[in-house]
Amino acid sequence: MLKIIKGGFFGGGRDRMKAMIGARVAEKKHSYLIVPEQQTVMTELEMSRELDSTAPLYFEVTNFTRLANTTFRALGGVSGEYCTKSKKMLIMWRTLTELSPILTMTQGRREISAGLVERAMSAITDMQLVGIDASELSTWVDHDDVRADKRLFDKINDLSKIYSLYNTLLHERYSDTADDIAVMSDKLAKNREFLSDSEIFIEGFTSFTETQYRLLSLLLERTDLTVYLTVPKSSEGAFEYTELHLTEDKLKNISRLANADIKLFVEDTNRSQKSEAISEIGALLFRNLPKYDKISLQNKDDIRIFECQTPYDMCEFLAADIKRRVIGGARFSDFAIVARDGGQYRGLIDTALSRSGVTFYMSEKSDVSSFEAIKLIYTAYAAIRRGFLREDVMTYAKCGLSGISREACDELECYVDTWQIGGSRFTDELDWNMNPRGYNASHASDESERLIRINKTRRELLLPLCRFADSLSSAHTVKDHAHALLDFLLDIDLEGALARRSALLTGLGETRYAEENSRLWKLICDSLDAIVEVSADMPADADSFAGQLKVLFSFAEIGSIPEAIDSVTVGSADMLRLYGKSHVYLIGVNAGEFPAAATDSSYFSERDKILLGSLGLAIKPEMEIRSSKELYFFSRAFNYASESVTLLYCARDNNFKSILPADVIGKISRLSGGEVSAVRAASLGVSERIWSA
Repeated sequence: MLKIIKGGFFGGGRDRMKAMIGARVAEKKHSYLIVPEQQTVMTELEMSRELDSTAPLYFEVTNFTRLANTTFRALGGVSGEYCTKSKKMLIMWRTLTELSPILTMTQGRREISAGLVERAMSAITDMQLVGIDASELSTWVDHDDVRADKRLFDKINDLSKIYSLYNTLLHERYSDTADDIAVMSDKLAKNREFLSDSEIFIEGFTSFTETQYRLLSLLLERTDLTVYLTVPKSSEGAFEYTELHLTEDKLKNISRLANADIKLFVEDTNRSQKSEAISEIGALLFRNLPKYDKISLQNKDDIRIFECQTPYDMCEFLAADIKRRVIGGARFSDFAIVARDGGQYRGLIDTALSRSGVTFYMSEKSDVSSFEAIKLIYTAYAAIRRGFLREDVMTYAKCGLSGISREACDELECYVDTWQIGGSRFTDELDWNMNPRGYNASHASDESERLIRINKTRRELLLPLCRFADSLSSAHTVKDHAHALLDFLLDIDLEGALARRSALLTGLGETRYAEENSRLWKLICDSLDAIVEVSADMPADADSFAGQLKVLFSFAEIGSIPEAIDSVTVGSADMLRLYGKSHVYLIGVNAGEFPAAATDSSYFSERDKILLGSLGLAIKPEMEIRSSKELYFFSRAFNYASESVTLLYCARDNNFKSILPADVIGKISRLSGGEVSAVRAASLGVSERIWSA
């Protein structure tokens, strides 16, 4: 039987599902709750509080990947090593490099950029999501309608070649987690009793992939399947829930094909949401109603809107506002800060929160390419490959991890600028003896000590680079280059420099940055291991190896774990699930930013998808779905708040260019009859804006 529970973000719907799970536990019957991977730990914690101590004997919070592993342990399954995201990108780089002469996408160029790798990998992922494999795609190359459209033919021809070679290279050594659901489905099809004694519950999804639908269909043939969809009764026809309605229809279709009964539960209570105004306005955010009754606030702080001058001002204001409310009795864990793209505010919001003494957890992974250690590697390669140009050498010298002090670097830079030193003048063995004051210096001036310091700095800086250059000249394979780079990094004691920087940051109270720097050395070593593992004996020169490094580091990330249980959650609207948050701050609520304007960066254009869909390929246009999802992300974040929502937008961007608030700002004001209106943060008194030392 398929049971679909529809309800809001709080109250009745989720309560019904948890009660059903609790009843099975009480009867000592097995059940699983499948949630998105990023939600697994949070849901485990929540359910552990809801159920008694015997629950783990009969109940498990899981995700699709975990459930597949549970199946493989019982029935056998995939063997071999799973391929990480970074290794997949390297394999795609190899694929594009080998195929470049015959691909339209690469235009025959030798250097494959990270952007090109990402585009090709995204196209493969799109095919996997709709269940199209390489062999099926290759059959469409010869279709008459495809051949009649040269641009589309080139795209499909390229992708079929890429898909085929990528799969071949990948499966030479690795298993792909993307294949696990399909393999699990095959196992279930042959073992009809497995999981037949367990009820499956699903929550937190807005859609499923084709392979997941096939798995759900097999589960429906042997057990009950309960799916919770966050579609509030009051918003049943709202555009932002388009994807969820399509998901409901698809679930009903696979249920009919599996000859399973369908039972629908619709709940609309919001017992956990203390503010009726949030619930009522949240249901109407994107509805175009000719008439509506004014919605009054029970408390003036239920919904607030602030206009800030710049993103910097916005982050400073919200940090102070949270500190004010915590001093008033709230806990840090009551708060969440949601942006459409949390990474956009990295460096602003974390600095503002730290300065105000607010404990926080930023649910955003750091881009490794932005760290100074990675930039040092890039600039070392640039200096060697371009013949030690002055600007390259000095850029390398200014990296705080290059082994020389800032004062010594400044002194060296002044000298080389004065005498226009570059190229072989950096690397020859003759000491510099020109007067640091330049041509017009008095002959009587004695600069010998200064010259000694400058030459010493030059040797400390250039000798490791010269040894690295010699190693690169004799390196012929990827493995040779990896050894040369590792020897260079050991030569300059990068590991020790990172440890010292981490200790310094810890002393300054910057624990997040300290943790990230302390993990960089291992990440670099692991990355070199990955390159050797994937491409050890491939011929390579310094250019191609540096290209592989850029691909690898472009997709490497460093995450973090919360440092304290009582902390503010900060993150992106498409990833965060915010059950239990009393106060939600929505930041960057500007036109085109949040809700974001829908964009289509997929491999096939909307026009391509319409044509391919009409020919029978399982590809559909997505712009309408993308538009509805952007509204859903905003609506979800807004409705997660149980007590108050604060919306903040900027009058100017980081470049001081004027920008407009999102339409939803005016909509909220109209729904409240003007009771909620934008307040300029700068117009508030000092006592309302400053709550830290």
